[in-house]
This record gives sequence, structure tokens and C-alpha cells, in this order.
Amino acid sequence: MTVLIWTQHLLGTGHLRRALGLARALAARNIPTTLASGGPPARFALPDGVAFVQLDPVHAGANFSDLRDRQDRPWDEPARQRRAAHLAGLAADLRPAVLVTELFPFGRRAFRHELLPVIRAVRGRGGRVVCSVRDVLAEKRDPARALAMRDLVLEHYDRVLVHGDQDFLPLGATFPHASELGERVVHTGFVLDQATAPKARRTGILVSAGGGRVGGRLLAAAAAARRFSRLADEPWQLVGGAALGSADRDRLQAMLGENGRVETHVGDLPDRLANCRVSVSQAGYNTVAEALMGEAPMVLVPFAEDGETEQRRRAARLSELGRAVLLESAELAPERLAAAIDRATEQDTRIGRSFAFDGAETSARVIEGLIA
Repeated sequence: MTVLIWTQHLLGTGHLRRALGLARALAARNIPTTLASGGPPARFALPDGVAFVQLDPVHAGANFSDLRDRQDRPWDEPARQRRAAHLAGLAADLRPAVLVTELFPFGRRAFRHELLPVIRAVRGRGGRVVCSVRDVLAEKRDPARALAMRDLVLEHYDRVLVHGDQDFLPLGATFPHASELGERVVHTGFVLDQATAPKARRTGILVSAGGGRVGGRLLAAAAAARRFSRLADEPWQLVGGAALGSADRDRLQAMLGENGRVETHVGDLPDRLANCRVSVSQAGYNTVAEALMGEAPMVLVPFAEDGETEQRRRAARLSELGRAVLLESAELAPERLAAAIDRATEQDTRIGRSFAFDGAETSARVIEGLIA
């Protein structure tokens, strides 16, 4: 009764973190689980009881259609076929009772050549197929693409696990055919690495650029914004992830000055969010969910390059609820960011307290119910 989870992160690491959270919850129910990741290796700890398989890693180059291999060369057809054969062989050996495809078919279309044969093979053996997807889908300009996604779900999928709260953003807010999927759709609540509780006494400004490579501009603007903010005397922390090289770290540290700290990676970000006076981020799934649970006031500067709409949609909804200050990427400047940080302290952080944050456990329970 093995569960096989497939996931592919291309820029940040949010997809991998959600897949790990789901795998951890399944293992906690004593369900043998294998996680196959096609993104670049990351330093997250593997949950107990979960087997991990690294497919040939692929990442995004100049944009999401520019796929690159581990040597940063274009991902060519022979490499695609080798990886497809690896995944097919893994599925044949495991004979999973349930196959989980993270995001696909609502995204990751470039990997359909490796996924569709495995999906058909699993179903042909009597297995079940589940989609695991975040709260917000990227906007598709071609209506035919959305129709194709709908048809794949109707043909192959038993459940679509939407990792968000229906009262925040239902699937129908970003997928026009959600109602046609019927009872397949389950809103699970947010999937988090760990539970956290807001602290009674909050201190400091926490600026986090996520696990991707695109947050350098936000970090620089935040370091320069400190002197314009009425919260300048608070401790300021910048967490840069892959966006932060050693030279950049030294430069930002010099800009922040005393009572400021610049770090590449921290293992306790949820707790820091629960403790800070203001969180500044790009509106990625994990940071937003953790800030909501930790009741941190938020300033969101969504990533919107190359027509990306996911983070902008999430940030706009939070702004509409009065739960975040939205600053467009095109407007990012130190003075504007400082003003946004100052305004964020006025938020009613109780908004969102009723959202569901047990998405991993709910998802595991649904998957367990599909296993005969």
C-alpha cells in the first residue's frame, strides 16, 4: 500500500516543502511513502519513514520555459527520456496504491511526457491518482489550457487536494472549471512544516526572501529602508536563502548597521514569524501561511516577473482582507517599503485566525481513505 509522491520545484523550494509535509503526515500513519523529487537538491531533513529518490534535477533558467539540467545546460530530449524511464521504473518497482502528482496537471506541463505513462500504468493496475496543489494557480491566458487540465483530472484523478482554506481562496478563484470537478476537490487547509503560536510580545522586522534565487532586490530595498522607518530602532533580520551570496551578505550587513542581522538560512523561520512585529516577504505560499498562523503583520512584495500571477493573487486577497500591505514590485523603493512597514503595524492580525492549518494531516487522511 505504498504511496509515491512526485514533485518538481524549479525556482523556489515551496513545492518540495509541501510534498515533504504530506510525506511526513503519511509516514506518521504508518503508510510506506516514497518521495521522488525532480528539482535541485535542497537541505531539508527527510521525515522518518520516508524514502527519497532524486530524479535528474531540473531547474528554471531565464524563465519557467527555459529548463536546465544540473550543469545548467538546456534540458534536451535524451535527458528527458532518461528521466522518464527512471520514474517509470520506480513506479513499476513500487506498484503504488496511490500516486500523488504535486501541481500537475494544473502546472508542470513540460513534464507530462514522464507523468502520463506512469499515471496510466498506476490506474491500469487498480491504483488511485491524486493531485496535490497549492491554494493559488497561475493564470492561463489560453482557455484551451484550462480545459485540458479539467479533462486530465476527469479522466485520471480520484482527488484534487487543494492546500488552502476555502474561505481564503477556493480553487474556483483561480481555476474556471473547478465546479466541474465535483467531489474530487478537497480543500485541506494550509500545509505547514510545523505548528506555531503567536507570541504575546513581538519584536523586530523580519525580511525573508524565500528559498529561491529572486529575492535580492527585496533584501537590498529592505536594508536601505531601515533608516526611513519609525521602527528603525527595532532589530532587523534579513534571511536571504539562495538569493544571498557572501559578498551580498557583507554589503547588506553594512547597510543595516548595528542591531541588524543578515543570514542565508534559518531553521526556525515559523517561530521568528510568530515573534516579529512585521514580516516582509514576496507572498510565497509557505511564508504567508506561516505568517498567518503566527499572526505576524505582513508587507507583501509579490514576485511578478515573466507574467507570473500566483503571488500577486495571494497578496491581493490578503490586502483585500486587511491582513497585509501590498507593495507592487514595480513600486519597490526604500522610502515606499519603509512606509509600508510602518502601516503594517496597524493590521488586525486576528483576521485569518479561523483558517485551517492542518492540511498535511487532512491530506493524509484522504489518501489513506483511498487505499483499499
